[in-house]
Amino acid sequence: NRKWWRLVSQNSLGRQHMFNSTSIIADSGCNFVELKEYDNPVMLISVRSLCTIQWFLTSQTIRFGLPEHPSTFRDMTSKGASTRHKSMTLSKSNAGNASQGELEPVSNSELLMVSQDEDGYIHLYNALKTEVQALSMEVKVLADSKYQLA
Repeated sequence: NRKWWRLVSQNSLGRQHMFNSTSIIADSGCNFVELKEYDNPVMLISVRSLCTIQWFLTSQTIRFGLPEHPSTFRDMTSKGASTRHKSMTLSKSNAGNASQGELEPVSNSELLMVSQDEDGYIHLYNALKTEVQALSMEVKVLADSKYQLA
């Protein structure tokens, strides 16, 4: 159990989820895994749940308070851009055990990062440093896709 908490604490959304869990009404259904292509843990989350978390972050928090180090974004973009077609997610049979679950390729997910600008607005960036638009998220919600958040 301690290993799982240590893994969660290394991801900024994981830390936010840990420290503000009393304000979150529903379980987000996210899992944390380690990928060989990326040094830090990755949060696997459905796009629907990400929209709920986005609502939580924009309505209940002004600032993350747990910022990422600038090198994390550089690492994610440099490694994510070259490996974005090798996305992984947990198989449904092992979704409950994030640290030991089998990984299997999923073509409709990629490495993304949630970031907050100086004005407090929250943005979702892909590995190519471009912002993910709302229309593409609506399509992913309808397809019940998963995102990997660095």
